[in-house]
Amino acid sequence: LRVHVARDGDGDIAAGDQDTVSKSLMQKVAEKGEPVLVRNAMNLDEGGTHSMLINRIHTAICVPLSAREQTTGVLYVDHRSRKNGFDDQDLAFLATFAVQAQAAIEWSRAYWELVESLFEASEDVILVVGPDGTVRQGNNGAAKLMGLERGALAGKPLSSLVSPEDLGAVKTLIDDTLSAGVATGRDLDLRLPDGRALPLNVSSFSLKDRRGG
Repeated sequence: LRVHVARDGDGDIAAGDQDTVSKSLMQKVAEKGEPVLVRNAMNLDEGGTHSMLINRIHTAICVPLSAREQTTGVLYVDHRSRKNGFDDQDLAFLATFAVQAQAAIEWSRAYWELVESLFEASEDVILVVGPDGTVRQGNNGAAKLMGLERGALAGKPLSSLVSPEDLGAVKTLIDDTLSAGVATGRDLDLRLPDGRALPLNVSSFSLKDRRGG
């Protein structure tokens, strides 16, 4: 198991503080694929673990994330308050939430698999470029057009792939894309290895992470 997201009431839990959660409980749920409610985690006979005792966790719930009858991960929550312990209603809520979360994960995964397949199949020039103007990934269409191996585009400055007179246009394209999120209908000349210039009409858009960065 590897932690993907960890939060408490104050926000993200730092990597060093993630040892406060019960990994043994999560491992148990991952292996058996069944939800677990620990009502009194301070008692080892009632499902508590040694890490719960050390970190004074009073109650915890862990439910599996399942797809196609296979457990793909778990959701874990715990509470340090003796007064506000989790109950069967909380367990039912988290189990329902897990079903919705897994559906969203599967949809997202299918979407990006589709994007990746279109990326590979297209004969157009498609480049993924970092904010600094460095090519991070190029599709087969771009590599084929330039007579390069597929991985040879990664790490190249975008400016090195265009004619010298278009260097200013490349900077403007990147700046406009970062500020507005999209830039369309820009004309650039792609510089081919044999010295020829291939005119391209370029459109670009920004890729954002879950936090909008």
